[in-house]
Amino acid sequence: MYWTDWEEDDVNDSRGRIEKAWMDGSHRQTFISSNMLWPNGLTIDPSSSTLYWCDAYYDHIEKIYLNGTRRT
Repeated sequence: MYWTDWEEDDVNDSRGRIEKAWMDGSHRQTFISSNMLWPNGLTIDPSSSTLYWCDAYYDHIEKIYLNGTRRT
């Protein structure tokens, strides 16, 4: 499973990330954490093994292969 998270604080301002884990909650890890602030709207295209999301702060849509390559 994949989900988004972001936090705001006085020191680092904002930080966003997309995380993933197995369905039982084990093997949790950060999938993407660079160049994003307010990620949301995740969807997976299983036919191309691609994850899409919106960043509400930067006002754009991005994608990445589920193997972690070719982020655009």
